[in-house]
Amino acid sequence: MPGRKMDLIGLDVGFSKTRRSSGVARLSNGELRIGRATSSRESRLEVLGSKGGADIAAIDAPVLPDLHWGARPCEKLLTLGAFQRRCKPYLSHVRGTGQQLRRAGFDTARQIAPLVPVAHNKFDFPRVWPGSNIVEAFPNAYLALVIPVTYFERMPFLQRGRKFDWLYDQWLALDLFSKHALRLERSGTLLRNCRECADHEERAALVCLLTAGSVAQNQYTAIGERKSGYIFLPPFNHWAQWAKSELEKQRTRLEGFEIWVNGRLICNSQSLP
Repeated sequence: MPGRKMDLIGLDVGFSKTRRSSGVARLSNGELRIGRATSSRESRLEVLGSKGGADIAAIDAPVLPDLHWGARPCEKLLTLGAFQRRCKPYLSHVRGTGQQLRRAGFDTARQIAPLVPVAHNKFDFPRVWPGSNIVEAFPNAYLALVIPVTYFERMPFLQRGRKFDWLYDQWLALDLFSKHALRLERSGTLLRNCRECADHEERAALVCLLTAGSVAQNQYTAIGERKSGYIFLPPFNHWAQWAKSELEKQRTRLEGFEIWVNGRLICNSQSLP
């Protein structure tokens, strides 16, 4: 978006109405607001600020027009092959945490929709939430797909819930945030926060913010299909070779599966860029 600064929202969905378990971040005109909130709209708006008119919001939870879909191709792909150990998501059609996350994503999208009206219509990406510029982020995959295979070969056994921080720390070690954050905000405010943040939920919100910025700059990869939604991932030219090869290998196994790269739909009969 040359000539103007972006207004982006990143939101790590938490379930609690009383505990501040939701990471929230907003980059607006070069100013970064970041903190924790409960799952209520009022609590999140305390961090986001009351003004609307943001360009893109990225939510770390399923973004669906309703709750009645079964298994989702975008989630299924990330359970296959090398993706399974490196960035497997919760399957949101499965009872328990999966369905809880799907419900939280739906409620959060409904809360955030008025802040990102589709009137900001200059962005070229597949939409599933009517009338709003909301996309689905998955921070684990956003981080993992860029990391070289040699780092995964040295990955220790990680208990459930610990992988995200390990992936985040690999980005710090590889200085990957400098490349991705400085694309969005040149003064270094976002980059400094990405480097210094140690809070799990706020870190996730920052990666959601990077996801929103990738879409706003039309430099993103999206996987999924229109009825059950898409997960938005880093620009394809930043993917590690192992991840590109795995996507090429697995993409034809899912019926109706789509890949979007920088605003362009890549059909199964077409080569990946």
